[in-house]
Amino acid sequence: MLIYEKDCCKTEAELFKALAHPTRVWIVRQLADGAEHCVCEFVNAVGVRFATISQHLTILKSAGIITAEKRGKQVYYRLQCPCIVNVLDCIFTLKSVQPLKTEKSRLTVIFHVNRESFNQSTSYLFLLAKRFFRHPKWGIQEIF
Repeated sequence: MLIYEKDCCKTEAELFKALAHPTRVWIVRQLADGAEHCVCEFVNAVGVRFATISQHLTILKSAGIITAEKRGKQVYYRLQCPCIVNVLDCIFTLKSVQPLKTEKSRLTVIFHVNRESFNQSTSYLFLLAKRFFRHPKWGIQEIF
């Protein structure tokens, strides 16, 4: 029998909440190059106010996805958790999978993951992601 503990996955849920905005995902992808980037670079590229980018960066920093280092008046950010990019790439591949209709008119997404292509930490994060992509109208089925 399955036993659900209410607080068991709060940390993982916070991680996915931090990535729940297209601008924040874009920022993570920009930081994936391994270089440090200044806040002003993101402001210029996205074309929004400094305060908006600052809020996005604060959320990512609070989740432990990025780190910040202040140098003079500038703050530079870098990716603290590089394996998150592999998770984002995996999730992106789901976009191209078309849902299939079942007999009960529920939608089922079938996807394939080659476990050998991921390191242990990425596999662990991917398995955590599966929990959070469940929805009453969607059934997620995996093929290994």
